[in-house]
Amino acid sequence: MRPDDDFAPSRQGDWLAPLLQGWANSQQAVGLFDEQDRLQYANAVYREVFLGGQEGSFTLSDLLRYGFKSRTGTVIECGDVEAFITDLYTRRRKAGPHQAFETDLMDGRWFFMNQTVLPNGWILIVGTDITALKHNEKTLRQAAETDPLTGQANRRRMFGLLDRALAGMATEPFCLALVDIDRFKGINDRFGHPAGDAVLKHFADLVRHRLGNAGSFGRIGGEELESMRSCGAAW
Repeated sequence: MRPDDDFAPSRQGDWLAPLLQGWANSQQAVGLFDEQDRLQYANAVYREVFLGGQEGSFTLSDLLRYGFKSRTGTVIECGDVEAFITDLYTRRRKAGPHQAFETDLMDGRWFFMNQTVLPNGWILIVGTDITALKHNEKTLRQAAETDPLTGQANRRRMFGLLDRALAGMATEPFCLALVDIDRFKGINDRFGHPAGDAVLKHFADLVRHRLGNAGSFGRIGGEELESMRSCGAAW
């Protein structure tokens, strides 16, 4: 038997039904679009994710418009669904036969999407829920950029923000404040390091409360702290 005998047209019935049943029962989102980008097949997960469980015939454009109006499916950050669709179609079949990307959903979930352009122009899309991985990634990133004592941004985070601010200061000027707590060593020497830690945390809490959601604030080392705000914001 030749390697491709299993996929000969005469045996199509042997594998097509199990394949469709597998897609139907899969926990992955599976969608199949024809060359005109009309959705020809979508399993229950795909319809739940991108169509809120709606049945019916949709083109890709219909699907995106429906999701935007119903606040389901892919997040469209630009806020203009028609511009999003136009941009998508400039790239949809021009990025090669295989494309992989992440998409965040209106309900907070994340999916990793694999897109395959078939020889006849149809497109198979398979999406895997990676929400737990993204949450773990966010937790690790926050831990790497947070000072464990004060709970504020650490040196790495603040210097990264400073680099970006300096790169854009020609169009977005900003104000920078460096703070050093006077006679802090005396607190440690007289009352011990736990007392010094308590002072640092209390001071950081006061500054964060004063700043509110405006600006950035963090500890860059010892009793040294840094704050950045736009020049138009009040201190």
